[in-house]
Amino acid sequence: MRHTLLAAVLAATITPTAVAAQEGPNRLQDSFFGHDDRIYVSPGEMPWQAIGKLTFAGGSHCSGAMVGRRVVLTSAHCMYEQGSGQVFDSPLTFQAGLHKGDVAAESGIESFWVAPEYRSKDLESISEMSKSDYAFVLLERPIGDIVGYFSVHELTASDLRDAMTRRWQVLIQAGYSGDSDDQLTAHMDCGITSYDEATVQHDCDIMSGDSGSPIFFKVDDVYRIIAVNSAVFGGADPYNLAVDSRAFSADLVRYLQRYEPAE
Repeated sequence: MRHTLLAAVLAATITPTAVAAQEGPNRLQDSFFGHDDRIYVSPGEMPWQAIGKLTFAGGSHCSGAMVGRRVVLTSAHCMYEQGSGQVFDSPLTFQAGLHKGDVAAESGIESFWVAPEYRSKDLESISEMSKSDYAFVLLERPIGDIVGYFSVHELTASDLRDAMTRRWQVLIQAGYSGDSDDQLTAHMDCGITSYDEATVQHDCDIMSGDSGSPIFFKVDDVYRIIAVNSAVFGGADPYNLAVDSRAFSADLVRYLQRYEPAE
């Protein structure tokens, strides 16, 4: 659900001091499960400054999260030109902690990796592709040393059962929504509503531009990602879809071992 995708698709406790403003962004959508619960957050500290805006040569953008000194976790479909089949759209920059033109840190892109199982298909098939809808971006600079980075928590069956009944961690989503792409917005307490073998449906309020944005929680002062947003489905029974850590955690470990080996 990159900046250009939503219209086609639709036919851990965080302290209150982390919230910069209680008013929300422009209310341009009515697909937020009855109410838009997004708020602006200040990207001046973790976890917010480790989330950023990924820009592309084609003019669109996605969201992403630092998961290493130089590694960003995002969505695979972001790497393809809209409606182009298999044509890559080159990522240009990652702006961590972007806020009204200011950034906590910024880097160009050295390379990227797309889950090999992912194949760009028509939007009608996106639900089938979402279990492999993840990608890693390697930055030119180790800006994770400046802004910090997330850990990844691999979900268990017990986690998922508890999450569906809100007896687990407090889940947060944050990204650069299409109606507020220069300010970070967050849904501070959203939940998983169902799950499949490698995806979760959730009620976090997201829209165009939030592809690649993390769903995460905080425990023992560590921020841990459990899923990456993939798509929004509207209609009479709307739902939001994310690929979860059961799909990408092992690949991420291998990627980090290759590009960020322990010193």
